[in-house]
Amino acid sequence: MRDFPRTTGEITAEWLTNVLRASGAIRGASVKSFTVSNIGVGQGVVGDVSRLDLEYDTPEKTAPRAVIAKLALADDEKREFIDSAGLYEPEAGFYRELASASGMATPETYFAEYDAGYVNLLLEDLGHLRAVDQADDCSFDDASAGLSALATMHVRWWEDPRLPGYSWLPGSPGPEQIRFAVERFHETLESCLEKVGDYLPSGFEAIARMYGQSIPEITRLNYRGPLTLTHGDFRLANLFFDDADGATDPVVAFDWQLASHAKGASDVGYFLCWSLETESRRRYEKRLLTDYHD
Repeated sequence: MRDFPRTTGEITAEWLTNVLRASGAIRGASVKSFTVSNIGVGQGVVGDVSRLDLEYDTPEKTAPRAVIAKLALADDEKREFIDSAGLYEPEAGFYRELASASGMATPETYFAEYDAGYVNLLLEDLGHLRAVDQADDCSFDDASAGLSALATMHVRWWEDPRLPGYSWLPGSPGPEQIRFAVERFHETLESCLEKVGDYLPSGFEAIARMYGQSIPEITRLNYRGPLTLTHGDFRLANLFFDDADGATDPVVAFDWQLASHAKGASDVGYFLCWSLETESRRRYEKRLLTDYHD
């Protein structure tokens, strides 16, 4: 079993010091103490996400003031189910082996390990960058920047023979992953119908249920070539925007649990549907797709 903290409560100042030194984030300084703030409440169901504000024994100009810790859920039943669906190992593998070469800007990785159903990620805190509420409409400029970043990554890994060599990177999903997707869809659909069913247009429920039944076939088609490296959950909630003049990386993507070896178009369609309101998508879609392909 690999030796790393399985819960936030197991993280120590000594462990943080060792990890940050090994990654090159600090040199002579040591973490003296830290405070933990949970920042993942209501933002997801697959991990325990916290910000660790760090205090050092000696000042060091480049030492991070805070880091983000993302660990597996503490609830064993939920954790085991999520792990069986393959949502922990790919993210650790991505940050450990592919992030710096992905072609997409990502948080700096200080530590990334997976073992026996547990995951521990220690990442750069990007709280200084601009986030956009998932409930808000995406502007044309932000959508264009997002798709441009996607295009760069997709081109870099288009039909790359190295991708199948990453054992942790899913290709065609297995039965457990498909079952997880179908169950989550139906759970969400039932909750949606219960809460707002009276306000939905006629025919919505029938189309939604038809889609749910088609998830396995849609998934199969999504993994027919040509293939590339995909994010899998590319939407506003998983992006930061750097508005600084001349920013090298105007878009930074995180939450790589669904990274896979799949069709690039799946990322594009997912982003457009999740991040733009219907009228905005209709207005901008052709321009955005043309820019992506160009």
